[in-house]
Amino acid sequence: MESDLLNKIYIGIDTSFHKTGWAVMKGFNILDYGNIIPPKEFKKVKASDIEFSQFLLWYSKQIQKIVVDIFNKYHQIDYVVLEDLNVEFVRVAKAMIQVFSAARIGILMGYNFANISTIHNRTVKAMFEIPMGKQMSKYLKTHSGVKDRAKLEKLRPDKILMVDRINKMYNYNTELTYDDNDIADAIALCITKMIKLGSSNKCSTKKKKH
Repeated sequence: MESDLLNKIYIGIDTSFHKTGWAVMKGFNILDYGNIIPPKEFKKVKASDIEFSQFLLWYSKQIQKIVVDIFNKYHQIDYVVLEDLNVEFVRVAKAMIQVFSAARIGILMGYNFANISTIHNRTVKAMFEIPMGKQMSKYLKTHSGVKDRAKLEKLRPDKILMVDRINKMYNYNTELTYDDNDIADAIALCITKMIKLGSSNKCSTKKKKH
């Protein structure tokens, strides 16, 4: 890993209209993290509701505040990474597209020089060796503990595994609970971005040598 990439500030944002996890990292060091949780009046809001536009404005301002606070504290923002939209679930696709757009607006309002990129959740899961689809079904047959924890926490098994992966990676100093699964996803976004940047830089160097 190039030392230059380890000195960059990364913000990871796992967008959602239920609970959004965010994290700030400098290289592999976790500087700060948290959740954006909608207030009571927006808890059950839907894309078809009149109040949804009010929620989007509120959400955008929350993202803006976080970005401004981060810049004021660290005087640097190099990369902002959002989880790529997974709109295969048509039922929530419209709402997620609007929430995603509100997040981008909030980022740019907070820091208009932000380098914003997206990474698909499949790419992040692959980076952390989290099984997907049929592989997950096979995995759970031999890892009943994960299945039991997922049932107990009312979470998908991949969410359980991501929290476990991040906690283990940091020798459990992060102390993330399963309720912090969106934060774990945000941290994973930052790490994936950094590793992908390192890989692309290596490829560029090799091409120049030729």
